Amino acid sequence: MMMVQQHLYALVPSGSVWDWVGAQAASAQATARGVAIAVALVFMVVTAVRTKLALGAVIIAGLVAGLFVWLIAGGISYLSDLSKGTVEGAPAPVVRVVDTVGYPGV
Repeated sequence: MMMVQQHLYALVPSGSVWDWVGAQAASAQATARGVAIAVALVFMVVTAVRTKLALGAVIIAGLVAGLFVWLIAGGISYLSDLSKGTVEGAPAPVVRVVDTVGYPGV
């Protein structure tokens, strides 16, 4: 019984619940990145075996896997920041409101 209590106390967060959720999310994110890299490598190996080491297919598979790993490892944040700077630097849109009351056919 004492052993079960110790395991239950280990599950309860010592700080706030949000600190615990944040720590779990960070851990899950690191795990997901590791799995994504493993999936990209398996994709490359399967492509190489399936095409009998055809150079063009292996190069394309490597580029696709590299792009996938880059996006997972921080490329999405980079692209988001890049587009945010472009959008924030754009001029404000001009909106023109036209009163259609009194126009025939409207």
